[in-house]
Amino acid sequence: MRRLSLLVLLCAPLAAQDASAPQSKPDAGTVPAAAQNLTGTVDFGARWSSDLRGNSDVYRTVVNLGEGVKLFNADLTLRDPSRRIFDKITARGDSWGGEPYTTLRVDASRENTYRFTTDYRNIAYFNAIPSFANPALGRGVLDSQRTFNLRRRMIDTRLDLFPNRRISPYFGFSRDWGAGNGVTVFTADLNEYAVANYLDDKTDTYRGGIRFEEKYFHLTLEQGGSVFRDYQRLLHESAHYGNLGTTFLGRRLSLSGLDQSYWVTGDNLFSKAVVTSRPISQLDLYGQVLYSRPRRDTTYRQISTGNFFSLEEFLFFGAQQRVLLSQARMPHTSGSFAAEFRPLRRLRVFESVMTDRFHIPNGVTKDEDFLRLSMTTPIIAGGDEPPVVAPFLFTYNRQEANVMLDAASWLTLRGGHRYVWGNMSGRAPALSQTGLLESGEMRMHAGLAGLTLRFAQKLNLGADFEAASADRNYFRTSLQDYQKLSARARYQVLASLNVGANFSLLNNLNPSVQNRYEFRNRDYSLTLVWAPQGGKWISLAGDYSYSTLRSNINYLIPQQLTLAQSLYRETARTASAFLDLRFPELMKANPRISLGGSLFSSTGSRPTQYYQPVAKAYFPVLPRTQWMFEWRWYNLGERYYQYEGFRTHHFMTGLRLGL
Repeated sequence: MRRLSLLVLLCAPLAAQDASAPQSKPDAGTVPAAAQNLTGTVDFGARWSSDLRGNSDVYRTVVNLGEGVKLFNADLTLRDPSRRIFDKITARGDSWGGEPYTTLRVDASRENTYRFTTDYRNIAYFNAIPSFANPALGRGVLDSQRTFNLRRRMIDTRLDLFPNRRISPYFGFSRDWGAGNGVTVFTADLNEYAVANYLDDKTDTYRGGIRFEEKYFHLTLEQGGSVFRDYQRLLHESAHYGNLGTTFLGRRLSLSGLDQSYWVTGDNLFSKAVVTSRPISQLDLYGQVLYSRPRRDTTYRQISTGNFFSLEEFLFFGAQQRVLLSQARMPHTSGSFAAEFRPLRRLRVFESVMTDRFHIPNGVTKDEDFLRLSMTTPIIAGGDEPPVVAPFLFTYNRQEANVMLDAASWLTLRGGHRYVWGNMSGRAPALSQTGLLESGEMRMHAGLAGLTLRFAQKLNLGADFEAASADRNYFRTSLQDYQKLSARARYQVLASLNVGANFSLLNNLNPSVQNRYEFRNRDYSLTLVWAPQGGKWISLAGDYSYSTLRSNINYLIPQQLTLAQSLYRETARTASAFLDLRFPELMKANPRISLGGSLFSSTGSRPTQYYQPVAKAYFPVLPRTQWMFEWRWYNLGERYYQYEGFRTHHFMTGLRLGL
């Protein structure tokens, strides 16, 4: 209920301002001026679910809609005829009252004086899938080892002064913060333990700038900064034997106590410049430069007790204490440039270049102690160490050129080339054989092509194709030797009937013998929209898609250090259809009924079926007031993971008020 009242509180001062203006007494039978100045719609009511069966955690992960009284939607506009303080204020809100995704946007402006906007979002993240990364499934343990339940809130405000003049300053503030809890895995040598996890973070960003609007160019200069913190803590206070179901060297590894936390704080200053120009009528130019210098300080502390084993020291120990401090300074520079040149009426040339590079000189101080189980005197396995300097360097560059030719009024051709290159270096993993540092490079050439066909304004055909070959890449799952194709068609069969079709293909291959990776995805889709007489009485919209996905990659088993193969196959079908029935001649308020729904069905490595039929109705009950009703059914089923299925009914009813 507190959230429901927020929109009212925001709009109350605005209504009071309007009411404070002198008002003449309305004539009989007329609408008061204040009511004329406030327009819009408000949807409110209640939602409830019924007969939830199956896994409630998976239901919350997939659906997560709340029950109770709701403000479903509000779209209000307030105008001030006197225009003394504002010309117009608009407020738009969605899903208030315990919903997983709540929004509110307020805009206020006065012509040639100011424009103020604020945008608020409140998002609930919940995830608890028992089968995800759960080694204990074979023993019948269905509790997920990696879950989170948190709220993330974001607010962004901006004030533009003199928005339509040659020089316009602006100021902005944004905050992104979240908190919650969950379950994650504490990893020790040879064993893993699922423990409670607590999360809390916040980032504040301040910025200000000035825009210059001239006849042949536009320039924006911005200066800003941010302050952030990120806190995470793992706690456990009872006997825990972890995922290792057997003994090791005749002993059972266990965790009896854990307090692990890390605290990250920092700030960032950034400068940005954006310029657009048209020096001649045939040439458009665009450029942007961004420089930032983030600073980050990290403190990591861990105190754990139990029965552990160190592979490095090859000993059992009963307690461990770790302290790690790090500082990072990350100069970051990025820039982009683009140009469009039109030497002929039917010929356009596009050129773009971008670069992104940053450098992290890292300093780490580490302190680590081990205690044997059978002795009270600690044996120091790793004491104070000198700072470990592990700088990280990253550069990424891309250059792309395209030529577009209108060969005929019905044919447009496009061709181009893209070159991507860069290099990176950083500290190598513990088991790496390259030494302290590890480096990588990427070099990729891609050919681009496309065409568009238009026939009698009824049929449009288009296709885009690109193929690339790279001898080096940063990551084994990155695009390397790939072909990408997309094709689309739109046909206006009748004035009331439109049909569309799309096809996409992606083939990717990393040909390395040891790290070979194959990926292939195809997608076919059809859409149909039928709206006779512009949908006055009836309209139908539907779509259907068929897709296949194939993935094949080698991976390393950490416990055995041997290669294994991961194969994933999926064939999926997705469909949705909605039928709208209207009765404009029956009632002036235009009652409406909507029927339809969507479904998903897949076969392969993880067969899944998901159904969601929907029925909606809108009926007038009073002038400018409609009664709303909605029913939805959610049904999820998995062949190999039946314990993750669920089904439930959702009902919603309420009123739509028109102002």
